[in-house]
Amino acid sequence: SSHFGSSHFDPSSSHRLLASFVPRARTAAAPSLTMSGKSQELIQQLLQAEKEAEALIATAKKNRLAKLKQAKDKAEEDLKAFREEQEHKFQKEMGAKAASDPSAELKGATEEEIRLVKQDYET
Repeated sequence: SSHFGSSHFDPSSSHRLLASFVPRARTAAAPSLTMSGKSQELIQQLLQAEKEAEALIATAKKNRLAKLKQAKDKAEEDLKAFREEQEHKFQKEMGAKAASDPSAELKGATEEEIRLVKQDYET
């Protein structure tokens, strides 16, 4: 006799058996879907946080470069003012030295001495 004989096979019992698994499958799948949805949500949050961090870093770099440029410009400005001041002092000193020509002073003093000698000689 066959094992799957009509006396042993009851179609209603197979439906009950199948029905007993279906609700469990649904309840087991539901947490899986929620977990999957939650995972997706967390991944999206991480991606968003990563984008925000990258934007923050980019802004910080931009600000840092702007401050460096500003400091460089200020230093160049200060250096230019210092050079102009030093050049002005140098020109002023050179002008004073040129005006008080040592050979001209010596020549004037020599002429004064000659005049005094001549005056002494004449008197």
